[in-house]
Amino acid sequence: MSPPLLSVRDLSAGYGDEPITYDINLDVQSGTITTIVGSNGAGKSTLLKAIYGLNRKFSGTIDFNGRNIETLASVARFRLGLAFVPQGRCNFPLMSVRENLRLGGYSLRAMEREDAIERVTEIFPILRQRMSVLAGNLSGGEQQLLEMAMVLMISPKLLLLDEPSIGLSPINLSLVLENIQRIRAQGVTIIMVEQNVRGALAISTDAIVMDLGRIVVTGSPQDILQDERIAAAYLGKRAAR
Repeated sequence: MSPPLLSVRDLSAGYGDEPITYDINLDVQSGTITTIVGSNGAGKSTLLKAIYGLNRKFSGTIDFNGRNIETLASVARFRLGLAFVPQGRCNFPLMSVRENLRLGGYSLRAMEREDAIERVTEIFPILRQRMSVLAGNLSGGEQQLLEMAMVLMISPKLLLLDEPSIGLSPINLSLVLENIQRIRAQGVTIIMVEQNVRGALAISTDAIVMDLGRIVVTGSPQDILQDERIAAAYLGKRAAR
């Protein structure tokens, strides 16, 4: 097996004076979709932010694509090919889809930027039809796709998604999950925190269960869903059905 794209060892991170996640160890292989699940307050979003460098690291190491990155600022991690789409809307609602995409590719040269727009709208054909529409006038699902497309402008190797389906209708949820699979098909590795456990695990290759700031179970999505004790303890009874 090839070396992991992301390797985290003994990572404790949080805010202020106390960590929220403790002794995190995980390896993520290229070309996979890993979903992190667990109850509210388990530390899932904190872990994503720690990988991207948005909170305080108390201990541990993070290696990305063969390079140690835990001392790097978020912008430096972004330039290395690590991208993050946080929870909630993070586009520019009074600007068009095309203008938002251009901002996503601000670090590219003009020709590279236009080529990148062509590439990401091939991944998300629906955005090609909305190029002149203000981002704030898109549906919730379309806005989520736009935000993913904005970070894909720089061709990241690893994409971190925090609750991509939050607040979405069932139709828009299906749209987002379908397009996450399209992103993976383009060679992008994905780590996702998602409240819709069944939908997320259905498209994932790997699963992580967190509780009280620690990883308590890792395995295949099928094993996680079929283990009644895990489902009852961390995913809710509905996930075990």
